[in-house]
Amino acid sequence: MPPEAFAGARQNLLPPRQVEGLVEDYAHYARGEADEVVPGVRELTGREPIDIARFARDHAGAFGAAPA
Repeated sequence: MPPEAFAGARQNLLPPRQVEGLVEDYAHYARGEADEVVPGVRELTGREPIDIARFARDHAGAFGAAPA
């Protein structure tokens, strides 16, 4: 979605400053600036990181939903 369309679809939902921030964030993602995977979780916990889907399954009970 072009940035202008993205911003336009949100202009009545969020303050202008927040819309600008989201457009800027997504521009970073589009340029691949969030692609780097860093070893912080492993270094801090000594365990391999897991993806969000596994986290959600493993901890669904804590959020009031049963795992599928």
